[in-house]
This record gives sequence, structure tokens and C-alpha cells, in this order.
Amino acid sequence: MIKKTSILILSCLLLFTLLFSVSLQTVAAENLRAEAREAYLAGEYSEAEELWLEVLAQDKEEEQDIWETNYFLGLTYNALGKYEEAEEYLSQAWEIDDNYNTAVNYSRALYQSGDLDQAQEILAEKATYPELDHQYFNLLGLIALEQEDYQTAEENFVLATEENPDSHFAWNNLGLTFIYQQNYQAAVENLEKAVELEPEVDFIYNNYGLALENLEEYQEALQAYEKAFEINPDNTRTQENISRIENIIAEEE
Repeated sequence: MIKKTSILILSCLLLFTLLFSVSLQTVAAENLRAEAREAYLAGEYSEAEELWLEVLAQDKEEEQDIWETNYFLGLTYNALGKYEEAEEYLSQAWEIDDNYNTAVNYSRALYQSGDLDQAQEILAEKATYPELDHQYFNLLGLIALEQEDYQTAEENFVLATEENPDSHFAWNNLGLTFIYQQNYQAAVENLEKAVELEPEVDFIYNNYGLALENLEEYQEALQAYEKAFEINPDNTRTQENISRIENIIAEEE
């Protein structure tokens, strides 16, 4: 009787130890996942990449966890400019759960990789979604802009600014569309809004300067280009713009 009792106690202890070990592993995995989320949300993308890859190596059978890992890895690679990797992981997330956010971000990765048709196709599947946001319309506009369909691009960028009037990307893209349409006054007006919302982005000032230059407002254009250079002196496009506008001003004097 004593022997049976000892065996039972030993079995219980082994089971408890096993359960405790599994519990510790689960807590550690959740802590790692939380750390990876925090790194991504803090904009520490290189660290986030390492952490999410570590999480991925530990993912087992929980479908929602696997979706989240692939989704955030895709977002992280998009932020790092590694668009092929972003497409790979967001594709896997899309296969698990084709929800709205996954669709938009997967389409963004496809757009960045140059697969405009598939990006457009996936976005079209979500056209009846009740809460389309500025990211959706902005992405449709970028695709149309790449396809030189300027009217469609304009319509979508307008919708993007209406959905989120604080999006400097949407105002910049709308202004750029007007440049392509040679409506330079409208371009200036929209790019001024982009500058007001985000005064520390060099490509906005480059677009703003180009619109002003086409209105023959050369001094104002030079100021815009110089501001772009101040923000990012390594941008060769800015250097070319400054050189060109300085030559124009010198010829007029």
C-alpha cells in the first residue's frame, strides 16, 4: 500500500513539474511576443525583426499566433524597405486570415514590389468594407498614379484627405498628382498643407519646390529645395534641383 502511494505521489510530482515547465515556456513566449510588438510600435524595426523571427521559430499550432507573427514580420520588413520579404510574410498572413488590415498591408507590399495588378485585385475585394480608411484610398491612388491614371489617382487621394485630413502623405500625393496634370497652382495649395502637417520631410519640399518652379516662382522654389537639403543633404535629387534653380535665377539677373 505504501509503495502504491509513493508511486502515485511521484507521478503527481512529475505531472506538476511538467505542467509548471510548460507554463513557464508559455509565459516566456508571451513575454517575447509582447517585447516584439513593443519594438515594432516604438519604430525600432531592426530589433523588431530579430524578435519576431525568434517568435516565429517558437510558433507551434496556434493559428492566430502564427498569423500575428507573419503579419508583424511583414509590417516590419515594409518599414525596413525590404519589400520582397514583406510580401512573403504578409502573403502567409493573408492565407490564414484575409481581414481588412492584412489586405491593405499585403497590397502595399505588392505595390512596393511592383505587382500592381494583384495589389489592385486584393483591394477591390475589400471595396464593400464598411469602414474604408485613408490608407486604403491612398494606396489605390498610388497604384493609379503608377499606371498614369491621374484622374483616378486624384479621386482617391481626395478621399484619403477627407478620411484623414491630418495625413501629410495624402496631401503630398494629391499635390504630386496635380503636378503630373500640370495644375501647378492646385499642387502648391495641397503641398502647402502637407508641409504644414509635416515640416521635416524632404520629399514634400522637393515636390513643393517643383510646383513653385513651374509657376516661375523661382526664389520660393529655391527656398523649398534648400529646406529639403537641410533635412536630407544626401538626397541627390535635391542637389540637382538646387543647382538647376540657381542657374535659372542667375540667367534672369
